[in-house]
Amino acid sequence: MLLTGLLGSLLVALGGFVIGRTPPRDWVSRLDPLADVRTWPPGVAAGYALAFVGLGLLTWAWLGLGPLVRGRPDGVTHVRTAVLLWALPLLPTPPLFSGDGWSYVADGLLSRHLSPYVVPPSALTGPIVSAVNSRWRHSPTPYGPLPMLWGGAASHLSGSLWLLLYAYRALALVGLFLLMYAVPRLAALAGRDPATASWLAVGSPLVLAHGVAGLHLDLVMVGLMALALLLAATRGWVPAAVVAGAAMAVKLPALSVVVGVVLLSLPGGSPIDRIRRAVGVGVVATATMMSLGVFGGIGDGFLGALRVRWTHPSWLSSTLYLGLVVHWLTGLRAVPVMAVGGVVLLGVVSVLLVLRTPLGDPVAAGTAAALVLGLTVLVAPLVHYWYFLWCLPILACARLDRVASRTVVGLTLVLGIVAPIDPSWTLPHAPYFVRGAIAAALVVAALPPSALDRLASGDWWSSARRLVPVKQTGDRAGP
Repeated sequence: MLLTGLLGSLLVALGGFVIGRTPPRDWVSRLDPLADVRTWPPGVAAGYALAFVGLGLLTWAWLGLGPLVRGRPDGVTHVRTAVLLWALPLLPTPPLFSGDGWSYVADGLLSRHLSPYVVPPSALTGPIVSAVNSRWRHSPTPYGPLPMLWGGAASHLSGSLWLLLYAYRALALVGLFLLMYAVPRLAALAGRDPATASWLAVGSPLVLAHGVAGLHLDLVMVGLMALALLLAATRGWVPAAVVAGAAMAVKLPALSVVVGVVLLSLPGGSPIDRIRRAVGVGVVATATMMSLGVFGGIGDGFLGALRVRWTHPSWLSSTLYLGLVVHWLTGLRAVPVMAVGGVVLLGVVSVLLVLRTPLGDPVAAGTAAALVLGLTVLVAPLVHYWYFLWCLPILACARLDRVASRTVVGLTLVLGIVAPIDPSWTLPHAPYFVRGAIAAALVVAALPPSALDRLASGDWWSSARRLVPVKQTGDRAGP
C-alpha cells in the first residue's frame, strides 16, 4: 500500500506540473520545460488524466491502509510513515487544484509595507498579479493576521515568488504535524482507536490533495483547533483559548472550536459556570487573535475585510441555494438574509450545546464540537471542498453510528478524488460532476450492509436479470 500510494502521489505531482497555476513570465516559467505543454490541449488533458489516476491510486492505497492499521499498537506510526511518504512528491509542485496559494504569496508581498486588508493584489506589479485568480485579484484578503505575518516575514528574507510559495507550503506542513500529534491523543481520550482516527483525519487524499498539494490555510487552522481541544482536555482552558485564538487568527470560522474548549475544560458546574467559562474562553481567544494583528503591525482590518466572503458566495453554499429559492418564490433579495440567518442559527445551536451537553464526558464534548464545526461549514456563505477539513479531525475521534461513519469516509473519499474538478479551473460542467459524486457517496452510505455486500459481490446483476425479463434467442421448432 505504501508503494501504491507513493506511485499515486508521483502521478498527481507530475500532472500537477502541467495543470498547476504558475506565474507567467517569471524566471521559473521561462526555464520550465513544460511551458509549451500547458498551452497544448492534449497536454492539458494528459495532465488532468495523470492527476485523476494518481488520486485514484492514492485513494486505493488509503482505503487499503485502514484495515492494516486498525487496532494495532504501532498503527499510528504506520499512518504517519505513509502520510510523510505520500506527501513528499507533492512538496515541490505549484498550488494544485486551486490558485489560492498565489493569493497568499501576493498578500505576503503586500504585508511587507502595506496592509493586505486595504490594498488588493492588483496593486502589485509583475507576474504575481496574473497568477492570482481574477475573482480575488481586486479584493482585500479575508484571512487573519497569522498567515499575513508569516508571509511578510518570509518576504523580508526573499522576494522570490516560489520561495514564498514554499514558505506557505511549510505552514501547511505545520498544520499536518499538529494533526499527527493531536488526533491520536484526542481519539484515545474519547475511547476511539488512535490509528483509525489518524488514518481518517491525517492520511486521507482529502488532506493530501487540498492541505498539502493545495497548501490551503485551512490545514494549519484545523491543526491549531485540534491542539486547542487537546489542551482543553489535558492542560486547562487558558492555554487552549490562546491556541484557539491563534486558529482564529488564521481564519475566523475557527471561533466555532470555543464550544469544544468550554465543554472539554469544564468537569462540572451550573449553567452560570458554563456561561462564565464560554465568555472567558471567547475573551482570551479574541484577545489573542487581535494581539497578533495589532502587535504584528498590520492592525485589525481583517475584521472589516471579512465582507469579501459575503460578496463572493460559492455554488456549494446551502444558504445561497435557499436564498435563490426564496427569491424565485417571492421575488425578494433573500440571499444575504439567508446568510445572516445561517450565522444566527449557528449562534443559537452553539449556545444550546454549551448549556445542555453533559460535562465530564469527552465523547459528548467531541460530538458537540463536531456538530458546531459541521454546521459552520453548512451555513457558510463561501464554501469549498476543503472546508470539510474543519470538522474531519473531530469526526474521526467521535463515536459515530454505522451510517454516520460511512458518510464521513465516503465524503472524505469523494472530496479528495474530485479535487481537480474545481469550478475555478477549466473543466466544463464541474459543479454538476461534483454534486453527482457527493450525492452518490451519500446514497452508498445510506445503503444497508446487505445491499453493499451484494453490490460488492456482483449479486446485483443476477437480481436485476430476475426483475427484467430477457427474451431468449436460439433455435426454435418450425411452425
